[in-house]
Amino acid sequence: MSWYKNYKTEWKQIIETVASEIKRSNVIVEKDLIQSLFLYELSKEELPFVFKGGTSLSKIYGIIDRFSEDIDLSMSKKPTDSEKRKSYEIIMNISNELGLRLSNPDMIKTRYNYNKYVFTYESLFSNDRLEIIIETSYYQSVYPVEKHQVNCYIGSFCKKNNIKLPIPFIPDFEIGVQTIERTFIDKVFAICDYKIENMEDRDSRHLYDIAKMLPLIAFDEKLDKLIDDVRDDRMNAKNNPSASLEYNINDMLKEIIDKRFYERDYNFVTKKILYEDYSYDEAINNGIRRILETNVFDYKKIIEIIGDNYIGNFSKVRVACRGIIIKDGMILTSYETRTNQYMLPGGGKEANESDLDCVIREVKEETGYIIKPSKCALEINEYYGDEKYINKYFLATISLKANTQLTKKEKELGLILKWVNIQDLLNILSTYTQFKNSDEMRYGLYLRELTALNKIINR
Repeated sequence: MSWYKNYKTEWKQIIETVASEIKRSNVIVEKDLIQSLFLYELSKEELPFVFKGGTSLSKIYGIIDRFSEDIDLSMSKKPTDSEKRKSYEIIMNISNELGLRLSNPDMIKTRYNYNKYVFTYESLFSNDRLEIIIETSYYQSVYPVEKHQVNCYIGSFCKKNNIKLPIPFIPDFEIGVQTIERTFIDKVFAICDYKIENMEDRDSRHLYDIAKMLPLIAFDEKLDKLIDDVRDDRMNAKNNPSASLEYNINDMLKEIIDKRFYERDYNFVTKKILYEDYSYDEAINNGIRRILETNVFDYKKIIEIIGDNYIGNFSKVRVACRGIIIKDGMILTSYETRTNQYMLPGGGKEANESDLDCVIREVKEETGYIIKPSKCALEINEYYGDEKYINKYFLATISLKANTQLTKKEKELGLILKWVNIQDLLNILSTYTQFKNSDEMRYGLYLRELTALNKIINR
């Protein structure tokens, strides 16, 4: 069995004609056809496969002018082990029907979240079997997902010219596809991940793709929420370091631009797979440089904690800023020796004081450390009685040691700085439930600090 079935001569002629008309090579048009045949069979399956990545940008949305030869697949939910095995069976059954041979069977593990299938197929234009790659990644559920029609060079050419092929051809069909907005977000995080890992010789094509997608992206609250949700998911998955809140995406994009980090790879690799003349500077200026003009990748997630005694509306608001300072697996705390109570250093804002000035001042007063804070990493809003407490958390590093400036009450409580093992502190804060009826203030404090640390660092 082969992909061309009993129409070898006919397919060869059709591919040659279309390739000549659209100014693409025979091999590229042939591979594009085989991709479409595979996706057509996949679209019939009940498992919620999702087509994503660069190939979807060309075959679904038609917004990039380059060939992407990999088929990237995921699912719209986290698959069970049995569903992972089923996905393997489906991929193998379709490939057998199309005459594709798996060249790396020893590398495929059905229970793994990631697999790279390297298939070979009989080409009508090469004496050697050529490769087609199918990658499955189930680390994260994919969302949002839309149904879209899959395009291919031959089908589009025939529609445009009102041509009916003399041999059986795949009908119009739709498949679940990751939205452009999600693909845009994933690619921004990807180039930052590679920057952290110092992998400048990899995937500079993302810069081109981002520039091409950007005109179609609406920078609104819906995108803000999607970016935060995706960042949360990437924090919980492997090999996504830039999603950690210790990294500021805009700062990383600026460094990529200033150091021309991907220029060599772009000029020697990406430009060779483009069907248009699109320079490195064009990709930068039309893509990530424009992102720098926004704060769209700032983490904006707000967590709300509502106390049992909250009356449903508030008449008072208090804002506090707190520092998270970590060094060698230890975290800095303000510890009350009289009450055996731990808390993250910080406190309320003074009139006309910025958030950054507040956290710097409060940490210095309580611990004696002068810190350099990041942008706000997390906001937790608490509601008790008729009051709203806004707590802003900042990851920070220590710059200098100075003297503490404790208040009279803090001195009475025996407040001292104390470095605590991170896991030990999480264990201490996890005892918050035992204080619900006996010490409402400590109950709320421990719940808040535990929530913050779990969100920011316990990934």
